[in-house]
Amino acid sequence: MEVCLVILCLSVLTLFTLPHPHQEADSFHTFPDAYLKAQSEAIRRAEYATCFSEDGSVPDITFNEKGNVNKAMTLHFEKHRTSVIIELGGGRLVFR
Repeated sequence: MEVCLVILCLSVLTLFTLPHPHQEADSFHTFPDAYLKAQSEAIRRAEYATCFSEDGSVPDITFNEKGNVNKAMTLHFEKHRTSVIIELGGGRLVFR
């Protein structure tokens, strides 16, 4: 019984000393949420809305009162080797 208690205490202390990986929120992960929020606000309020990038890596995107984008574009995220295509009209996001 004492051995089990010692092993439990050692394992708990080991968990406290291990480094925890911290993932930074970059524009690739935050962009879709901000995009959909701005689009939803444009539809909800029936007025123009703009999606701004926090770090300036993504150009500003404007939605009309129906939630349609003003311009189709492709955004490249080199760090993730991924492109996000914003389709004209409804503004659907396509990840490639």
